[in-house]
Amino acid sequence: MHAERLRVSRPDDLPLEAVIADEIPLDERATALVLFIDAVHSGRSDRIEAARRTVQDAANEPTTIDAAGVIAVFHGLNRVADATGCGLGADAAATAGVRAYLNLDRHAPT
Repeated sequence: MHAERLRVSRPDDLPLEAVIADEIPLDERATALVLFIDAVHSGRSDRIEAARRTVQDAANEPTTIDAAGVIAVFHGLNRVADATGCGLGADAAATAGVRAYLNLDRHAPT
């Protein structure tokens, strides 16, 4: 899953391997939010609706709305960056290890 980062104040505090292995304990709200993110990225409306209800039950309606907005904004930013051909530029070297570990470069625009 992704964003156990919901509980982390600084990325340096958390080993990447622990995030990927789902070794970070989450409370009910954080778990619901992570499932919502995964459901949205799956594109399956049945999963999205079930996850949305879970977030609303675990947190509240404003949290659900905020989460949906953040997911949409990140999706939009990524689409704009891809469409305009924005690369990492000088920052590429700083993130090379993480990108290789996660195999993120497979998503790079061609």
